[in-house]
Amino acid sequence: MKKLAIYVEGQTEQIFVAKLIKEIANKNNLTIQLEKMHGGKASPRKAVSIAGISDQNEAQFYVLIRDCGGDSRIKSDIKDNIEKHSKNGFSKVIGLLDVYPMLKDDLKKLIMYSRTGIPTKHIPFSIIYAVMEIEAWFMCQTSHFNKISEELTTEMVEKHLGHSLEPNNIENINNPATVLNDIYQLVGIKYDKKLATVDSVVNKLDYEDIYIDLKESISSLSSLITDVDDFLVT
Repeated sequence: MKKLAIYVEGQTEQIFVAKLIKEIANKNNLTIQLEKMHGGKASPRKAVSIAGISDQNEAQFYVLIRDCGGDSRIKSDIKDNIEKHSKNGFSKVIGLLDVYPMLKDDLKKLIMYSRTGIPTKHIPFSIIYAVMEIEAWFMCQTSHFNKISEELTTEMVEKHLGHSLEPNNIENINNPATVLNDIYQLVGIKYDKKLATVDSVVNKLDYEDIYIDLKESISSLSSLITDVDDFLVT
């Protein structure tokens, strides 16, 4: 069994990544384990299994997706666990983070800093930054707006934003999650980080479009999909 560990900063990223991997793998020969990290200064960090485990007997691929409860925890959680993952037969570890607006222009330096201090002798790992937040990827997948509401058209969204929904424009939005809520509010619908909301939105995305077209124009998404593709090669 091949094993992959992915560390994400929150529930939204965890739900999206799990769905993306299921779609790429076509739901065959795959087990996905969802966990949330707990603890910190007052108590040791530990991983706890949460609802939403996808399981398949004798699966060929196993993916562990850990919600670290914030991007500041991802680097330290990977550092603390990468040797254990190596001993347990994992082939790679991935960290997926958002980019704060003030750090966007220093993305290369940010990636280098994120890798500093994590031992490379155990197994390969990569750090991927979604610019600015993963909700920017949701906005770029424009066909999902009409699934949110038949009244929510691409033209309405672009008029609200004042520019097209091209990835280059979307990745310049400082707070994509807030803007996504503003867009949904045009038709009286709320976007928030609650499980039911995120799950509903993630299930309305077109993953064929994400896999074939969007990855060509969003470098961070392309990096994630490439890592997943490489892992799923037998």
